Order: sequence, then structure tokens, then C-alpha cells
Amino acid sequence: AMTSTLYFPPTKDLRFESANTILGWPSGQTTDGILIDSCEDCTYRIPLLVYPGSGAAIRVKPTLPDPSGVTAFVASTLITQDIGTGGVIGGASALLMLDTTVAGINISRFDAGFSGGGQYGIRVIGSGLARSTIEAPSIGTNTIAAVADVSGSYKNRWIVGLEGPAGMGASINGHDSTWDISATNFTAGNGFVIQPAAANNTIVTHGLDGGYTDSSGNLTNSIQAATAINAMVIN
Repeated sequence: AMTSTLYFPPTKDLRFESANTILGWPSGQTTDGILIDSCEDCTYRIPLLVYPGSGAAIRVKPTLPDPSGVTAFVASTLITQDIGTGGVIGGASALLMLDTTVAGINISRFDAGFSGGGQYGIRVIGSGLARSTIEAPSIGTNTIAAVADVSGSYKNRWIVGLEGPAGMGASINGHDSTWDISATNFTAGNGFVIQPAAANNTIVTHGLDGGYTDSSGNLTNSIQAATAINAMVIN
């Protein structure tokens, strides 16, 4: 088992792939499982993770400059097979934390597989995520929210399948983004919640168990139910 954070330092033009491997950490781990710093034109393919700790299972946090002097996570891809918490519910702060408290995450792609169990499945913190695609077909029970962005996030595309019953499906805070959402087994009003800062978002639902809550009072957010034909399209 791992006993400390697996750190990927700033880099450029890297391809990292670890196949048929299970990475695990002990119960009570307080530091993050994996920490990815700045990178440009990189691809990370992460296998099965079992993280029963209280930090983030994976945190992407550009902090130091890459070899070109750029501090950012940009034009890069992170693919995860599955992330679980070993049965510890609500311990991990997030299964995937997109941390923009120091520098930006832009023009990137995140393909995420999850089994749930954290406080959040995917959480964005800091000044925001921009011009990126986040695809997660199945995010299981998380105690606060399956996915949550922040008000500074913009022009992203979220394609997510959310599973209750705990917490809410999606907490939508950003602007000018597209959300393709399916949500099952949530309590009334919690399939997704449009927060007060959200604006100019297009939200397409492909089955919504639990409905939604619009706290924004902003008529620029568009909510549409996908047709039977559109629901069959594979993005």
C-alpha cells in the first residue's frame, strides 16, 4: 500500500500510463493520494484507486512552473479507471479535486470512472476551470454532491451520470457552460441545484430522478429535456 502522496512534478509533453494496477492507501491517510502539478500537453492514465483517507484521492493543482515557465494545467488529459474509498463513506474531501487556488486548469479533458463514497465526486475550487471537458458516466453516492463547480468556471462541458441518494447530484455555479446530466435516486429538488452565481448555462437532462432546484433567479440558464433520439447519442 502507498503511505504518502504520489506526486507528479511540473512537466511537459509527458505520457504516463499505469495499467492493471491497484493503488491503495491506508485508512486514516490525511494527505492527498495523488497530486498532479503543472503540465502542458500531457496525458495521465490512472488505474484503480482505493483511497480511504480524508484528503483528495486525486488533486490536480498547478502550483509550480513547468519547463517552459508556465504555471497551469493546460491542453492535457487525465483518465481514471475507478476511484473508491474502501467503504469509508464521506471521508475523502473529493475523489477528484480540480484545484485552481494557485493557477488555472484550461483546455483540458477529464475522463473519470468512480464508485463514490467521498464528500464530493468531482469538485472544482479556486478561481475556476475553463474551456475543458469533464466526462464521468457514473458517479456514485457522495455525502455533499456528486459534482460541484465554482462561480469562476466558464465554457466547460460536463457529461455526467449522477447517483444518489445522499447529497445532491450537481451543484452548478459557473457560467457559459453545457451540462449533460442524468440523475437517479435523489430526493426532491436534488438531482441538480443551480446556484445563485450560475448564468448562461445550457443544461440537458437525460432522465432526472428527484428533479432540480433553481436558486439563481437567472433566466439566462436554459434547462432542456433530451428527446429519445438525443438520449441515444454517444458523446
